[in-house]
Amino acid sequence: MGCPRSGTTLVRDLLRAHSRITFPHETRTLPRLLAVHGDPGDAAAARRLASDLMVASGVRRWGLELDVRSLEHHRSFSGMVRDVFAAWAAVEGKPRWGEKTPQYALALAAMERIFPGAQVVHVIRDPRAVTASMLRRPWGPATVRSAAAAWRDTVEAARRDSRRLGPGRYHEVRYESLVQEPEPVLRELCGFLRERFEPAMLRPNRLAPDAPRTWSALAEVRIVPPPLAETPLGARDRAAVAWAAGDLMQELGYAPGPRQAPRLDERIRDRVVDRAASLRFRLTAWDRGPRLHEEIVFARRRARSRLRA
Repeated sequence: MGCPRSGTTLVRDLLRAHSRITFPHETRTLPRLLAVHGDPGDAAAARRLASDLMVASGVRRWGLELDVRSLEHHRSFSGMVRDVFAAWAAVEGKPRWGEKTPQYALALAAMERIFPGAQVVHVIRDPRAVTASMLRRPWGPATVRSAAAAWRDTVEAARRDSRRLGPGRYHEVRYESLVQEPEPVLRELCGFLRERFEPAMLRPNRLAPDAPRTWSALAEVRIVPPPLAETPLGARDRAAVAWAAGDLMQELGYAPGPRQAPRLDERIRDRVVDRAASLRFRLTAWDRGPRLHEEIVFARRRARSRLRA
């Protein structure tokens, strides 16, 4: 997990190169499914949960051929989800699986309930690089201050909530260290996971492409440090990032530099631009069809829950 554009995909794909570890595509909606369904009390409730889980836009991409009736014996949300992940791992022929959805850093309590005892890997990257990368994506914050605030909120939440996990269950990976000296970082990560380091991990094992790629062809075969041009923030934008996230940057060793508070008109503009960008993404995203179907499913389940209540 980690703030989007921090390198979570790279870490996932390096771990996928391990002979014992696999990751499917992001599930994205597990905390929402848990909130809507909870633990199924009978076979009918289990079938409803299984149906919604298997049609969720993230899980649909896995291409599993699972009959929902094969999951109706579950009376635990966690148990059903783990069975679905185990089915993916069986297809991959590996004994150990993981989940990578960056935003779950904001829902660690729910993830602990879904995956009790799991080990958490938190990827952290300089917020100036994260902000510059976010601004070139159609799905995230569209302004410097909102992107920096998203980084701050995500990293703070993950570090705060991880304190409840106990020793041996939380590990931080710095993106900058990973791309500059990958082998020592991956050896340390393997030690945390209690797995043997394998040289194959130095080459990403990418998932089958069913979405637009956001990295170069060279990044398909090795770890590629980002060029300096990837962080083209001007002095004013860097000061805006420092204003939004400077204290946490200082704590993590990212020297924030000068800070610049926004004017009132800039705050208003940020809000308008962010909302317009969010609407545009909903209307034009490459997977807008599955996302819309997912939202309809959630709305229907919420309505039925209110009627039963």
